[in-house]
Amino acid sequence: MVYSITISVLCAVIAGIARAVSNKVLFHYDHSVFKNKAWFNPKTSWRNKYKKGNPLLGEKFKGSTTIFVLFTDAFHLFEFVFRITFATSFIFATLLLTNSLWFAFGYIVIYLVFAGVFHLFFTFIFNRQTLSVKTRQT
Repeated sequence: MVYSITISVLCAVIAGIARAVSNKVLFHYDHSVFKNKAWFNPKTSWRNKYKKGNPLLGEKFKGSTTIFVLFTDAFHLFEFVFRITFATSFIFATLLLTNSLWFAFGYIVIYLVFAGVFHLFFTFIFNRQTLSVKTRQT
């Protein structure tokens, strides 16, 4: 019981810190302790996903724009850490109440649904540029 409480609280703390970092670099990079650190700069670090920083040349490495995007810049890494630790804190808190591992499995499924829907909407539905690039190439 103490173990679950400790893990839950620790994960909530890490989630809070990670979300603060990702939001700070995204919205207030110029006024942050991360200024002048290229990997944290959202105006330029997005290029780390692509060969020579150019989206037209393709991914820098397999999965750099999808599953391994967390290795390309600070924003994506800290958002990943936020999601995992935030979900884990709820998993351990729920386990305290239910004593059932099925709830942990349920959270994992919910996270996979969330990640899949996010990817679908972010990559295809909300991306006007992808449609125009494909149209220009044909």
